[in-house]
Amino acid sequence: MMLLPAARPGAGRVSFDHLIQHNARRSPVALALFDAPDRPLWTEGGPRRFSWAEVDAVTAAIAARLASLGLGADAIVAIQGPSSVDTLLAILGCQRANLVPALLPPGWRNADAAVAIERVGARAIFAANRAGAHRPSEALREVAAENFAIRFLCGFGAEVPDGVIAFEDCFANPSAGDTQRPPRLGNPAEHIAVITFDTGPAGPVPVARTHNE
Repeated sequence: MMLLPAARPGAGRVSFDHLIQHNARRSPVALALFDAPDRPLWTEGGPRRFSWAEVDAVTAAIAARLASLGLGADAIVAIQGPSSVDTLLAILGCQRANLVPALLPPGWRNADAAVAIERVGARAIFAANRAGAHRPSEALREVAAENFAIRFLCGFGAEVPDGVIAFEDCFANPSAGDTQRPPRLGNPAEHIAVITFDTGPAGPVPVARTHNE
């Protein structure tokens, strides 16, 4: 999904996923991502540390599981989680599967999340078990029950609620999977990388951003 009908002069051609794979080949054992040491205070599990090779493996495992759900290219996946390694890897997994992550602020109420999810036409939700005092996977399960366009509710955490597809093994013990998708048309870096939200008088306003942005 591209925002512009034609390439911009001087636009880069490197997507986030290209960078992940490049770094995994160039510096596989170098430290790439790590959580703050106080992670257990605001989300499940101990602090995670991943090398570039491990980031690439987890990204591939998440992408393979998302692809196995049958979501079409450029389907929107609403993501809600804390500022953790898990949330970032969920975003990267969506991008590798040619899906578009839409980032919901962790403190949003169900009403705000429901409006935002409807406005972007999300087909799946990916949520953390805990973000501070908030329980995104439980809260968004209620939102999904009222939105018939949502086909899948996915979660990262040790014990996800009933009806939520677990992804914890993709983080803890990633295994190779088939993540082959048709190549992006045109400039890969000009496709939408992520959707964020602004707030206006009528509620949440989606803002699409390319890899270059």
